[in-house]
Amino acid sequence: MQTSKLTKQIIDFQKSTFDTFYGTMTRIQNQMESTTTNLLKRSSIMPEEGIKAMDAWTSVIKQGQSDVKKLIDDSFEAWESLLTTTVKDTKAS
Repeated sequence: MQTSKLTKQIIDFQKSTFDTFYGTMTRIQNQMESTTTNLLKRSSIMPEEGIKAMDAWTSVIKQGQSDVKKLIDDSFEAWESLLTTTVKDTKAS
């Protein structure tokens, strides 16, 4: 019983740590995207086609981030489910 409780706490800590990291990383990336976009749109350094390409690239990156976040969240859910099932099986034995 203690082992499963400790394992659950470890998984919760890892999930919390990941969520904090992901949130921070996303905020930093969004700020950098905003700063870069504003800078490029105000200057004549990059042509309109380049800005459109950069916007498309940004969309792909955001979708990739979202996919990775979902994959990791699903993995945490699978671990929690496995842990719950293991604890139930142990109690039933």
